[in-house]
Amino acid sequence: MKNKTYSFKTYSLLVFLAIILVNQLAYSKPKIVVTIAPIASLVSMLVKDQAEIVILDKSGGCPHHHNAKPSDKFTVTNSQMVIYIDDNFDHLISSMLLDYEGVKVKISDFPSIDFKSINGEVNWHFWLDLKNVNALNRQMAELLIQAFPQMKNKIQQNLDEAIIKIEKLDNMKQSNLADLAPVALLSDSLEHFFKSINNSQVRIFQTANSSLKNIKKLDDSLNSDSIKCIVVDIEQNNQAYLKYNKLIIEIDSENWALTNERSLSGDLFIDKYSKMINQLKLCNTKSHFKSD
Repeated sequence: MKNKTYSFKTYSLLVFLAIILVNQLAYSKPKIVVTIAPIASLVSMLVKDQAEIVILDKSGGCPHHHNAKPSDKFTVTNSQMVIYIDDNFDHLISSMLLDYEGVKVKISDFPSIDFKSINGEVNWHFWLDLKNVNALNRQMAELLIQAFPQMKNKIQQNLDEAIIKIEKLDNMKQSNLADLAPVALLSDSLEHFFKSINNSQVRIFQTANSSLKNIKKLDDSLNSDSIKCIVVDIEQNNQAYLKYNKLIIEIDSENWALTNERSLSGDLFIDKYSKMINQLKLCNTKSHFKSD
């Protein structure tokens, strides 16, 4: 009788464990691979804790210079969705997707996103224009719901919240930078950020592979009293511009370094973008240059 009791308890335990395993499999979070942190943060706004988001390039800086690791291929293969910008931007991802069986999302295929720079050329740093961000969120939400219909209600709710957050961020940007003084923008990665700023004069200069004529033009412009600030990316060497006696602002405009993937959330985008706004506030005519 005692043996039968033990057998029944053992059987009941096995059944209980089997039920837990089935439930875990049924409700396991889908794994979504995203190439860079800014886009991963925006996707996180939409899925929150409903999916596991993995970033391929967590090192920060320009994604063009990221070298894929063998573990990246394993990560991609074992995911249900991969989100990237374009083969010409995310060089690391192209070869990994040749035999990929999951859902591939290439953002450059989104018709609602404007990739054009101020000069009409393609600039892949679209996420720095907040109009593009809301366009991305809406279209990305549709694709996520198609791929993971069990998350539909949550994604729709999160989308509404994300749009409100981005609109508040844009209002903050417009109100804080309405009196921005003329600046020299020395990194094309920041063009999309400046597209929506009203009442600002922005001069964009390409500093790489410039001819002597262009270098002379840049030198003359930076010596001009009309330029109040020099804006560069944090990866650029600003030492060459100290001689102009201008306010130099270093912006983290490329991929954002992320040491702990558990800290990834939609707040990362809001925090990083807000920091950019607060940095550029120093160039306002009514604050830093009030005495001019």
